[in-house]
Amino acid sequence: MQAWLAEKAVASLEEGALLLLRINNNRAMYQQILLRGLRDKLIYELEKHLRIRLDGHTRQEAVQIVRAVEATAADTAKLHAARVRRGRRADHDELPEKIQTLYEKNTELYTKMHRYHEQLRLMQDAEPCDRYALCQALKKADEQYRRNWDRYDGYEVKKK
Repeated sequence: MQAWLAEKAVASLEEGALLLLRINNNRAMYQQILLRGLRDKLIYELEKHLRIRLDGHTRQEAVQIVRAVEATAADTAKLHAARVRRGRRADHDELPEKIQTLYEKNTELYTKMHRYHEQLRLMQDAEPCDRYALCQALKKADEQYRRNWDRYDGYEVKKK
């Protein structure tokens, strides 16, 4: 797959379509790519599957990853709601600026995560491989969000 994509401009359309057929077993797509010469569609589909493979996963694992990320995102939404109710720390103004900014960054990060989650919900009927890249972005943002809260909550102000 990588070799075909590396030479995508000159590689045989038929070889690439056959490669995709072996991956997704979608005969209708295979025929449309060949009949209409849909090289861009073929490249998109192969790159999508390659991303999953390079991450060391199979299509079945991608399904499980998508489900796990969506569950984590739902848990993060609950965490965020609790955070909003609680508000800033009482000693927020005494914290170093880089720790204070974590609070604001997480507000922005959560907005971004919420957008990703909504996009995933709109793509509910899409194949897991179509949702995989968005799930990876959501997972990365969620991990950063949680790390920021751990740093913010765990920071101890040194008393003079």
